[in-house]
Amino acid sequence: MASNKPWMFLQMCKNSLQERKVSSASYVDQAENWTRDMVRLESRGPGDVAPAMRRLAIRYRLPYGTIWALRYRKPKSIVTDIYFALAAAYEAERARQRHALREDLDVTKEIAGPDHPAVRAAEALVGKADPADVAGVSGQTT
Repeated sequence: MASNKPWMFLQMCKNSLQERKVSSASYVDQAENWTRDMVRLESRGPGDVAPAMRRLAIRYRLPYGTIWALRYRKPKSIVTDIYFALAAAYEAERARQRHALREDLDVTKEIAGPDHPAVRAAEALVGKADPADVAGVSGQTT
């Protein structure tokens, strides 16, 4: 019976290592999703993916090879420095997109008026209006 205990301990260690691999893969998946979203938002159309990746690499001081790998060849693991740099870049890109949306919203308000369905939907997206208002607006026509 005493020889059985080391075997059980090794089985527990094996399970612990397998759990770490799964969580490592989820970090890589999250970084891949961030990269895909940032490239999609930065890209100006077909044929601009590689230049968009280069612009992102320069703007956020990320290695171009890492962005390329996360887009086309998912790595098995990711370095924590790069993971947190990607997280910060993703949040900065989202803030930049929200700022651009606010500017577009102001222009659209001047042209279409504040009661236009597109304006109300954009305000809800930006956080200026209640999302329930948008649900009631979606069926209206101009």
